[in-house]
Amino acid sequence: MTFIWRGEAKTLDDLCQKLERRGHSREDYAEALNDLVQRSLVAEDAGAYTVTKQGQKLRQNAEALTDRYFYAPWKRLKQAEADELISLLAKLRDGLPRSRAKK
Repeated sequence: MTFIWRGEAKTLDDLCQKLERRGHSREDYAEALNDLVQRSLVAEDAGAYTVTKQGQKLRQNAEALTDRYFYAPWKRLKQAEADELISLLAKLRDGLPRSRAKK
């Protein structure tokens, strides 16, 4: 649903291409899209999928809850603790090997 919600995929073919590395079959994605349509979260018109108003509402609620739960621990830190954590995370990032992403 995320790729449709973001407008990055509009068709089953788009979705299969975007998610090819996950190893699921075309039938798996077709079934998932059909399930979203049956739940009125996604609408289909001539092979093109869009998120419905109900789907938008569900997604926005999920995003809000994710933000609320994700940021809750950070809010408890004092500024000095947050600064130290940021510094340590930057050191960790800088110490990791660079990825060799496929193009």
